Amino acid sequence: MRFVAIPGHDRSHPISSVHKLARMLAAYFERKDYSQCLRRRYNVEKLSSGGNRSIMVHYRSMQVNEKYDLIGKTIFLLDDIVTTGNSLIAGQKLLLEAGAKRVYPLAMGRTILEPETPFPNRRERDNPVSMDDIIVASDERCRR
Repeated sequence: MRFVAIPGHDRSHPISSVHKLARMLAAYFERKDYSQCLRRRYNVEKLSSGGNRSIMVHYRSMQVNEKYDLIGKTIFLLDDIVTTGNSLIAGQKLLLEAGAKRVYPLAMGRTILEPETPFPNRRERDNPVSMDDIIVASDERCRR
């Protein structure tokens, strides 16, 4: 098992509290540090400031650091807070494509939205589907 953190929006600040948690878990379970296995290729707008939350924005802006061997590994993918889950979905897809056997996405908390809050994915959020369904759907969108 390995612990990987979802990278923050700004690639010039690669270490976050989630990375620190991943490192602590790796040390506790006597595993190699994979906290920085995922990194941003370029900055994305901060999501809490209204940035684009699409799966493809995350998928295209992140990459797997090739110095980490993922073949056959079980990964716990950590994020601080989830609103749509799209960063976790994109990270999960990238790790699986790089050879991970299983990826378990975990978030420390979830955003609570007031009913009147405008939200482009409200239908998907209020009617969640499994991560596998979303990954297949996003993979099909990537091929278009």
